[in-house]
Amino acid sequence: EIAGDGIVAFWGAPSDDPEHALHAVDAVLRCCSRLDQLNPGFAAAGLPKLPTCFGLATGAVIVGNVGAPSRMSYAAVGDTVNTASRVEGLNRIYGTRVLAISSVRDEAGADYRWRWVDRVRVKGKLTPIDLHELLGRVGEVSEERVKFADGYEEAFALFRDRHFDQARVALESLAERYPDDLSVARLLDRAQQLCADSPAEDWEAVSVFVTK
Repeated sequence: EIAGDGIVAFWGAPSDDPEHALHAVDAVLRCCSRLDQLNPGFAAAGLPKLPTCFGLATGAVIVGNVGAPSRMSYAAVGDTVNTASRVEGLNRIYGTRVLAISSVRDEAGADYRWRWVDRVRVKGKLTPIDLHELLGRVGEVSEERVKFADGYEEAFALFRDRHFDQARVALESLAERYPDDLSVARLLDRAQQLCADSPAEDWEAVSVFVTK
């Protein structure tokens, strides 16, 4: 299904697919691999590269023929589709390429490596969702990238547990090694602010986004 300049892909309809999350994750990785092959050729030909981001979510949707008789399309609609769209857009905030919610990470199986990036409340939803960056298949992610993911998740755990000063120190170390990483810079800024101004007792480690 084409949606503006994006593509909406779904698994589990019209035929049931018990491994829909795994197949979606695998498809995204294959898309990323193909884009990595194509983009150098685009650049060599003087054409712009094709920067592409992906958002993954699982859940119930309504699937069927949608639209007027003259412009009918087989599509999926509903809250899960909206969530995937919101998640895709957040890649630009965190400097990531593929983000997924927890259900995708859990249902895809143990063959993939992830990084827990943040807990967010997206536009139109009250319940926070956890964002996970897809790094690749287990065994295919570089040791450097795995160490970065582990270090980030440790710092994020400190942040969630209100150990803001310890989180700040850990994130400053990461920022020195990865000065261009937007997710590190963003979490470091939040930790520095909370070191200077302690939050209320009911504070939640949730980023709130009020726009798409």
